[in-house]
Amino acid sequence: MTNSLPMKTRAMMYEQQLDHLPRLVDEMYRRIETLAPKRYAGIVHDSDTTDAGRPAAAHLHVMMEFQNPRSLNSIAKLLGDKPERIEAWKAGVENGFSYLCHRTDGTRSKHQYDPKIVRSNFDYPALLASIESRVARTRSHSSIKVLLDDLLEGRIDKESLISQLSGSEYART
Repeated sequence: MTNSLPMKTRAMMYEQQLDHLPRLVDEMYRRIETLAPKRYAGIVHDSDTTDAGRPAAAHLHVMMEFQNPRSLNSIAKLLGDKPERIEAWKAGVENGFSYLCHRTDGTRSKHQYDPKIVRSNFDYPALLASIESRVARTRSHSSIKVLLDDLLEGRIDKESLISQLSGSEYART
């Protein structure tokens, strides 16, 4: 006999087409607020397209972060929807919040939603700006490392290295 405890997590994403929501969007947000998540943010994706280039059905995404792990089944029940509409978000909570506006590596080719239309219980635009700034610094650092490795290995010369760096990046090398 296997022990199949319900999946629990602190970070989860609810997704449902508007036509299949168990209640109106505003009522769904009120329900989510009663769950007392540490942070939540939601958006209606109404400008997505399918792989075939056709408009995708409008759907609601809500990223939720809880102080303590919560059962996906119990959250689904409290929202009045099926457990398969909630995904344990394993890519990290910040990735989940970034996904809402399609600001993750895998979604940059999709419609970019304005952070101001996201409904949340915190300053979502400020969080997204902070995440994007941190990612840009990390990428810049990785880029500098590659260039320095190229210089060390003789694939580029010092002048080529300098020409590819900004003044602040050059100052850090």
